[in-house]
Amino acid sequence: MDAGNMDMGNIDARNTGRGNMDARNRNAENTEWLRMRDMAETETDADYIMDFALALGEQLIICGGELWRAEEILHTVFQVYEMEDASVMILPNLLIISARKAGHKVVTRQRNIGEVSVNLEKLTRLKRLVHELCEKPEEPEKLMGLFRQAADVPPYSFGISLAGLLCAILSLVYLFHGSLAEAGIVLLCIVGVHGIKAVSGQIQNVNHMAVNAAAAFLAGSAALFAGMAGAAVDPYLIMIVSAFAMLPGIPLINSARELLYGRVMSGSLMLLQAFLETVFIVAGFYLAITLFGR
Repeated sequence: MDAGNMDMGNIDARNTGRGNMDARNRNAENTEWLRMRDMAETETDADYIMDFALALGEQLIICGGELWRAEEILHTVFQVYEMEDASVMILPNLLIISARKAGHKVVTRQRNIGEVSVNLEKLTRLKRLVHELCEKPEEPEKLMGLFRQAADVPPYSFGISLAGLLCAILSLVYLFHGSLAEAGIVLLCIVGVHGIKAVSGQIQNVNHMAVNAAAAFLAGSAALFAGMAGAAVDPYLIMIVSAFAMLPGIPLINSARELLYGRVMSGSLMLLQAFLETVFIVAGFYLAITLFGR
């Protein structure tokens, strides 16, 4: 009888031990599942933050912002959202960012940058958005919605652009002691140049440097034809003023700032790009003078 009770006790002990082991295994599985769930949520937050940073950096560059300032802004975003090991590399046509949440894998994003289209109002709104996030960080899943609201800036209307061009042209013509007739021809040339660029912008894989050369050729030809038609104008003054309106002024300034801040690679690339654009513009005018000049 005692032996039987002992055997039953051993069986109960083994069953109890097995039950405790199963309970510990279930607890371990639940703990691992919770850890994986938290990790997945954190990685999703990291994806939201990286997508926002990528879109933000791209628009900062396209709108005419300096590369070094765009890099500082992206690092600020990563600091606000406690992203570790943040790395930002910006070239005139390429953006690469990487960062990670604490204890998780690194997330990397990259994007090719399109042609610069200066929009100072959009640039200001995007910078203001970053300042607001520094003061009051929003949930990561809301970042892209806030970005779209800030970036939803319509381009300047044709009337505003024409008024700005007219003021600039009249100032340049007055500086070179030109006449109102010459200012009118310059205005027509610049409107034609912007029309050509607007049409070429709707076509994919078009070299904008070649477009600049074609626009300069047409503007130079129009100035020379006006002179040959007997109009009391100086075609070379018209070409000079038109060239001033076509030169890549903001890229030249940004390249100089990059070099002054010690960013030799990006500054040199931007300077080379601006120089080549200027060479193509000069080549267009030179071709017009060679064919139609007296």
